[in-house]
Amino acid sequence: MDRKIKIAVAGCGNIFRILHGPVFAAFRDQVEVVAIADREFERAEAAARPFGARAFVDVEEMLDKVGNDLDILYILTYLTTHHTMAHMAIDRGINFFVEKPFAVTLNIIDDIIEKAAKAGVHFEVGENFPLFPNDQAFYKIIREGLIGDVEKIFLLDPINPFGIHMAVHRISQFRLCAPGTISRVQAMALDAHDIPVPPVAGSASEYMRCDPGRSKTVFAKANFTDGSTGTLISAPIWSWKNPVESPFVRCREVVGTKGSVGDNLWPTNHGELRDNTVYLEIGPEDNRARVPVVREMAVVGGVEVVQRIVVGTEKLVIWENLFKDRPLDDWRISGAMELKSLMDAVLYDQQTAYGSQARIDTELNFAMLESERLGCRPISLPLATETHAEREMIRDLQRMVAGRIENTV
Repeated sequence: MDRKIKIAVAGCGNIFRILHGPVFAAFRDQVEVVAIADREFERAEAAARPFGARAFVDVEEMLDKVGNDLDILYILTYLTTHHTMAHMAIDRGINFFVEKPFAVTLNIIDDIIEKAAKAGVHFEVGENFPLFPNDQAFYKIIREGLIGDVEKIFLLDPINPFGIHMAVHRISQFRLCAPGTISRVQAMALDAHDIPVPPVAGSASEYMRCDPGRSKTVFAKANFTDGSTGTLISAPIWSWKNPVESPFVRCREVVGTKGSVGDNLWPTNHGELRDNTVYLEIGPEDNRARVPVVREMAVVGGVEVVQRIVVGTEKLVIWENLFKDRPLDDWRISGAMELKSLMDAVLYDQQTAYGSQARIDTELNFAMLESERLGCRPISLPLATETHAEREMIRDLQRMVAGRIENTV
């Protein structure tokens, strides 16, 4: 690389502090953070200081002042602001990264995708869970045919309630387990209730209010075009906020014609889970043999870093860490892969790794919510019309905007 990629950041809350900020710091040789904006100026200033960056309280002002010298805008703000800031970037010809979920409705997502394409702007969407090392090894096992043709997929999220925000993580991890696409879903909620959220504009409540699927215990079934079927369950029955040993080891299992592969889904920062091992078993259903899946580790800059994951089949299957010489744990390796995806798109004019796939997972999310609303009715994909959940989100967004206007009069 003959030049550094210049980045500005909108929003420096937890996702910046925990994930993206440390990744930028680990890639100082390749990226330069030039500006950071947050509605709390002191927070922006504190986040900008280690990078020698400028601090702003207004994103539009930041882009007006540094936009001509910018490659990427990182949008790390609430869902309800994603489309506005994406258009700010597109209008200025700036590539952008937007945290999950992409935007509040499919129509808005389509508008962003279309306008970005016309403007020649690359974008990436922050779906980092499938990018964890164990996840990458998991999908490689399936794609290499070690378990044969996929027949059934099971996924249980025992920690998070189903909703627009967390569900896209699990839907992407669910969808990527099968070679085919999802053609039909059915969903039901056994315990649907809203989290009581104080009506305070501009607080964390803003993040949750615009999410009609929040806090549902959901059971969903899916049919894939390759003939496989899947069950996805969101049943918050264990809390990572109170880290105790989880009773679960195989929160995800994929069964094929030659064997099965499973794991517990969770990266190590979510409490003391029993095991983060990938379980691979090959052979007849009544006599399957365990195949070792080994994480080879090394200490880099005081951080224990996975170097590669080796699957001990007769012909070794290996996942290699592209960033094994950098002090990045599993969580931040996933953020580095997001960054690399967008940097490669900017430098070499190629598609991002996830990008428009975010639309697929958002559509699946809305389809599940619509099926649940209609009493577990099967919903075919792609969706033909706007869903009730999308209309609700637009109404909530309009109320929030109106509330802000009233509060400023």
